[in-house]
Amino acid sequence: MKDLAFQGTWRAYQQKILDDLANLIGDDGLHIVAAPGSGKTVLGLEVMCRLGEATLILAPSKTIRDQWAHRLRTMFLPADLAEPEWISHDVRAPGTVTIITYQALHAAFSGHSSEEEILDGEEEGSDGAESGELGKQETEKARKKIIAKLHEKKVRTLVLDEAHHLRNEWWKALTMLKEALGSGLVKSHPEDDGCSDAYA
Repeated sequence: MKDLAFQGTWRAYQQKILDDLANLIGDDGLHIVAAPGSGKTVLGLEVMCRLGEATLILAPSKTIRDQWAHRLRTMFLPADLAEPEWISHDVRAPGTVTIITYQALHAAFSGHSSEEEILDGEEEGSDGAESGELGKQETEKARKKIIAKLHEKKVRTLVLDEAHHLRNEWWKALTMLKEALGSGLVKSHPEDDGCSDAYA
């Protein structure tokens, strides 16, 4: 992450959080709630940089996932630098920074090849949770393989964007991941009033 450096100017509330980061971040992480468009994404990326650990960023949709990747490229990397190889969009082949959706994590933990495969199965099923699930041994094997790869990359920071959108099965996958990594958490969580939330 040595190439990463914020290219803009911090807003007053962002600078206040960054100045007091050591006191704000605790065992349960850092929880940011702010209105849409207030700069939570770049703030989350800066906290990630300051923590200096391999990071997994989770978003509720491909569009929001792509926004994280875009902000990282345009706000933290030199303009002439292509996306580094250490940024990944596949939890099965994680990088120093891996940016995926919650659905992709659930799909990988369930042994499915893609998030579309599991979403198609959920739409066809009656309960939206167990349909399309592979056998218990296969899912356990898939989960252990993902966790082993994340451990190998020394992933210790999780960034959760809009975690209020999670389905029950996605929460289960996320809880298993957090327990397995034993890491701190950077979370982004929108509230009912349209604000968004994030942890580190």
